[in-house]
Amino acid sequence: MDFLIALRGQTEPTQQSPNETITKLADRLAQSTQLEDRRAALLSLRGLSKDYRAEVGSIALNSLLLVLDGDAQVDPEVAKALLQTLNTLCEVDGSLDGTAEQRDMALKNTDLLLKDPKYTQKLFGLLNDTSFYTRYGALQLLNTLVSNRRSVVQAHFVNAPEYSQTVTSVLEEKRDMIRNEGLQLFQALVAQNTDIQTVFAFGGAFESLLRIIAQEGGVEGGLASYGCLLAIEGLLKYNSSTQTYFRQLLPSLPPLLLFPPSIAPDQESPQEFTLQYWDEMKAQNVGLVVSIIGIMKAPEHIRLLTELGIVTNAPSQIKAQSLRLLSGYNQTPPFFQTVIPYVPVPESNGDEWDRLEPRRGIDLLVSTALDGEYGGIGVMTPTARDTMGLRGTALTVVDDFLKDEEAATDLLNGMIQSPESISPASASGLLLYGIQTLPTSPLSSTVATRLQFACLLFSSLFHGPPNHSSTSPKAIARAIGGSSPPQGNSGGSFFVPADNPAPSAPTATLKAAEEDEEDPPSSLLQLLTEHLSLSML
Repeated sequence: MDFLIALRGQTEPTQQSPNETITKLADRLAQSTQLEDRRAALLSLRGLSKDYRAEVGSIALNSLLLVLDGDAQVDPEVAKALLQTLNTLCEVDGSLDGTAEQRDMALKNTDLLLKDPKYTQKLFGLLNDTSFYTRYGALQLLNTLVSNRRSVVQAHFVNAPEYSQTVTSVLEEKRDMIRNEGLQLFQALVAQNTDIQTVFAFGGAFESLLRIIAQEGGVEGGLASYGCLLAIEGLLKYNSSTQTYFRQLLPSLPPLLLFPPSIAPDQESPQEFTLQYWDEMKAQNVGLVVSIIGIMKAPEHIRLLTELGIVTNAPSQIKAQSLRLLSGYNQTPPFFQTVIPYVPVPESNGDEWDRLEPRRGIDLLVSTALDGEYGGIGVMTPTARDTMGLRGTALTVVDDFLKDEEAATDLLNGMIQSPESISPASASGLLLYGIQTLPTSPLSSTVATRLQFACLLFSSLFHGPPNHSSTSPKAIARAIGGSSPPQGNSGGSFFVPADNPAPSAPTATLKAAEEDEEDPPSSLLQLLTEHLSLSML
């Protein structure tokens, strides 16, 4: 019996360890003269790389790189298996289960692959292959490498600029999976590298990206348009050469927002630009178009930014972004130009809009700062977060605009007219009645914020050094009378605090009339001083 047991032990095969198996497969991959044998060894290594990544990386990586320089260039099946294996070895596990040791191992494999620029260039060369899995696998591996060691991949690419046309051609790939991976690689390559930006720009990348955006439906094109706009922005940032080249393509930007590339100053903006349907993806795409316009700072886009910020039904963050960019231009925005405003029909949830009478841009801008979008009857409340951001931006833009003494004088001259001549919807009327009318008790945040913004806007009228001429803004302000606000204006009447309750309406009206007959009308500065004194009681 013992003899049989011993005999059986001698005939049973010994089990190999993973290291021994991987070593044999690596030798077979590197030394076999038969393509079928090498392919079979590669497929086995691909399966083992998922569970024994460290062992495959340390033992078989050099053999795998030999295949990248050999069989992968001629055999699509070998290329597919090789690219998947290398991507597994180099991919950093971003999940919670990934350890620091696994990350270090992936980066070590990445460094070994990138040690010789030849292999990086071989990967870019595989992008010319017509096989789907070869192109897709090469893009995935390049994205993994550039994510781990971007500067190294960029340095290798700069030394082989002929592959820029290869990457650009991938952007126009009809298959979405390949194009999306190509856009991701493109954005990573051009990030913070002016040399690569310039190579792509002068190689036709701008034209290809704009062509894709047009094919996808402009800013309505979803993620595809977003990726292309992000790539254009990446090409333009901090690069005067690419910006100079892109100036010839500037007329292609306004039509993306349904705005004419050229429009006469007295011509009304098209309604399809003013009133559009908005969703979150479209807002992100439009935000990128506005960002690109801000980078270029072309004077022909000033009107577009102005009307996008104060006339359209764009989301609040888009309006605020457009208005903020106006301060970067040397040319004054056309806020004295007449525009056609729209307001949402109450309780329509923004689906129906009413067309209003023409108003000056400065009137709408001041109204936005004081009351929020559409004079306070917008979809969101005046003190909502996005609305407050827009109001703060409008306040800053008005302050910057009123640094021009002529603009400040225009608004102040509108305040010294007779009360019947001052339109409550004009910028002058909004400011005058906004600081004249004190809020009633109990004080709400909406009313308090409106009064604070009105005071800040009024103080913006007095920029610059002291000027003692009779036509200076301060001299005009001293002549402003304390006219009564029109009926229906926000705020209310006020009285001197005392032990007795407020007089009834008829008695108060009678006393006010008697005082008006006896005393001359107070100036605005006297009225504001009285308000300040009353607040201290």
